[in-house]
Amino acid sequence: MRTALLSLVLIGCGGAPAPTASPASPAPATIAAPAPLRLTAVPRAVGDRFDETSYDHYDVMVDGVHIVELEEFRCSREVRAVADGAVTEQVTRYHQFHVEQRRDGRLAIGPDLAGHTYRVAVDGAELAITRDDGAALDPAEREAVARDHNDLGSPMASSALVGTAWVPGVEVGLDPAAQLRFFGEEASGTATMTLMAATADTVTFAGGNHRTFGDGVEVTATGTFVYDRATLRLRHREGTATLAGAWVGRSERRTDITDVAAR
Repeated sequence: MRTALLSLVLIGCGGAPAPTASPASPAPATIAAPAPLRLTAVPRAVGDRFDETSYDHYDVMVDGVHIVELEEFRCSREVRAVADGAVTEQVTRYHQFHVEQRRDGRLAIGPDLAGHTYRVAVDGAELAITRDDGAALDPAEREAVARDHNDLGSPMASSALVGTAWVPGVEVGLDPAAQLRFFGEEASGTATMTLMAATADTVTFAGGNHRTFGDGVEVTATGTFVYDRATLRLRHREGTATLAGAWVGRSERRTDITDVAAR
């Protein structure tokens, strides 16, 4: 339509239509590739305090027994000792703690740790656990506290992400050493992490893995992890897993961690 109008205007001016050049196609816009992001892990230090909320749920068949387990807790933690980048002593006060397990429909309620404060320290290959009120711990109470502190003495899991040039949207496979550091337990298989978003304060990863453990449990899992960008300390994680092999079923987990300002 515009070409026809232009021709009429030129003819009306008493001259033959002037030749017109075909409009050049615009050059495609150049989109710069996102710059790789390198991260630094800053381990916890003595005196660090943080609040944690956790939810774990399992629904599995084990040796023909249907087991449904739920664990929920809310606590405050303070770091008392570190060594080689790992927290080796911690004081934990539970504000809420509930564990229940159903085995073929039979309900068992675990110890209620709410209102109690525990000092937990690495002692060789074991954990030394004491209550601040000096009361003796029964075996079930000790087991529950030990299970919650099973990462004590290990480096930060997120330190496995250091050393990689992360590009948003690009999936990166974790080698066996990085898998061991990230999960804290040996297994064979694959695991990947993908940087999904980065802000001034946080970095968000999507993770996936398919790993088989020494006891014959095969896990296929996906999850989301949000870390503090400056320190790689965990702020939020959530995920689901499908279990096969020695265990058959599903699990889900959510954790939120909030740092508490120094006194």
